[in-house]
Amino acid sequence: MLDKQVGGNLIIDNNGDLVPVFLEQKYCKVCGQLLSINQLRYKAIYCSSYCYQEANRKETGTYYSDGKLLPSSVTGAIHELLVCAELMKRGYYVFRAQSPACPCDLVAMKDGDLFKIEVTTGRNSTSKLSFPKKKGSYLFDFMAIVLKDNSIRWRDRQYNEVEFP
Repeated sequence: MLDKQVGGNLIIDNNGDLVPVFLEQKYCKVCGQLLSINQLRYKAIYCSSYCYQEANRKETGTYYSDGKLLPSSVTGAIHELLVCAELMKRGYYVFRAQSPACPCDLVAMKDGDLFKIEVTTGRNSTSKLSFPKKKGSYLFDFMAIVLKDNSIRWRDRQYNEVEFP
């Protein structure tokens, strides 16, 4: 909603920004707040990083049977277990981290080979796979990206698509 007309072809929006009247007014797709002039310039569809993350979480998240969105930590644990099950089907021994501060989520072992695996949730955008890049002290040989349909896509340390051995 507009607060007040300044005159001519300018208005002041809810964020206190002067907005030319000829610009189309758009609202955040998550919370419904009017987008600012700067957000309109950059073709934003969310008013904040929080709303962007919420929209992403809803798109990639897992739901309870009653339709409520699971907390992201529960979704992450479910995806780790899906990757564990897939690796065990392939004949790997799989070890899961007990501390949330570990540099990787899983370790898989087969025929004397050890692989450190980081599990994350991703989504298919219109033309590419979207997932968070890991920064800092993460040490992994492979990243397992679990999609909403529970399929798993694999990446190496440089985020190149690969087949898990």
